[in-house]
This record gives sequence, structure tokens and C-alpha cells, in this order.
Amino acid sequence: MRIGLAGAAAFVAMLAAPALAQTRADDALRCVGPDPDDKIVGCSALIAAGDKNPSDLAIVYYNRAGGHDAKKDSAAALADYTKAVELDPGDAETHVMRGWLYQRLGRRDDAIADYSRALALSPGGDQLYIVDAYFRRSELYAQKRLYRQALDDINRTIALKPSFDALAHNARA
Repeated sequence: MRIGLAGAAAFVAMLAAPALAQTRADDALRCVGPDPDDKIVGCSALIAAGDKNPSDLAIVYYNRAGGHDAKKDSAAALADYTKAVELDPGDAETHVMRGWLYQRLGRRDDAIADYSRALALSPGGDQLYIVDAYFRRSELYAQKRLYRQALDDINRTIALKPSFDALAHNARA
């Protein structure tokens, strides 16, 4: 029995599908894992595959940014956080993480803008990253001598997370 070229290609694709699925699963595990190098490799492979919807792709870029950030590659981390924001501008957590990177890079106004955007996206949120956004933005406001705004953010931090009380009270001083 002869199998034509199309039949052979279909047969090879059928045999390769489980291996491809396994590779994708391995890449996904690497992408969400704790090792920065594995995270970068796994996420890069998922990005290269080109089969993710924008929301899922934003998560992959967010995760890869975390790998770059852990390796102190701020430029690559910033590029990936920015791509994640472009793909899913409504994700408050990504704005907070990019804001934290901006803050560490000394880009105060960019950090304040990202923290403010995150807070606008999740105004009643009590997730830790929202509490963190209020606290970190208060630090930036204090550095800019915008004490009223800094105090407002510290008070909001305490209201959302009373366990931050001692840290926030120190910041008030």
C-alpha cells in the first residue's frame, strides 16, 4: 500500500502531536516555575509558538518579565512588562509590578502613573499587590514632598491591611 505525500505528512503530524503537546506542557511548567532561567526559556518558547490569545500571552510576558527581573536584567523585564500591559491593559497586578521596576530604576513619575492606574483598575481591591501599590506610591509621594498624598496612601494601606500598621506608622513619621 502506498501512502501519498499528504498522507505521510498527516501521519507524521499525528505522531508528532503528543510530543508537541508534551513539549508545550514542559514549556508551560518552566514558564511558571521558580528558576529564572527556566522561566525565560519556557516563556520564550510559548511566545514563539504564536498560538496564545492576547490575555494568555500577557500572562506569559508577565512571567518572563519576572525571570528577567530576578536576573537583574531590567531592560528585558521592562520590555516584557510593557508588552504584557499592551496585551492586557486592564491587569492591575502587571501595572504594579512594572511600577515597582520603574521605582527601582528611579523613574518616579512612571512608577506613580503605573501604581495609580492599578489602583484605578481595582479601586476596592484588597489584594496584596494593591496594598503594595498604595504603600509604594506613598513612598514616592513623600520623596516628591507631596506629603498630603503620601499620608492619604499610608492611611489607605493601614485600612486595607492592618498588619502593615507598624510599617505604615514608621512611614508616617
